[in-house]
Amino acid sequence: MYQNKKIVRHLALLLSFGMLFLMLYLVSFEATHELHECSGQDCPVCHELQIAEQLTRQCSAFAAASACSIFMVVYIKQISTTFFCSFQEHNLILDKVRMDD
Repeated sequence: MYQNKKIVRHLALLLSFGMLFLMLYLVSFEATHELHECSGQDCPVCHELQIAEQLTRQCSAFAAASACSIFMVVYIKQISTTFFCSFQEHNLILDKVRMDD
């Protein structure tokens, strides 16, 4: 059980560093090739810049959607824990009532 959590934690860390590297690479590529000498209509650098911009937008959207879904999972878990704990407030054991007859 502990090994499974450890593997998931390492995979999440690897994925986050991969996304960070990809975003930094794409932004640096766009910054360094923005003022290139365009060769015309079928310029390969312009084509690569368009792909890099599209990937940057998609990665940003993925990060935003992931952050929202993680927030919703944590929020729903907190709400459900609070909701189910409210049912357990009034029982004899928690109220420390002795049942001697």
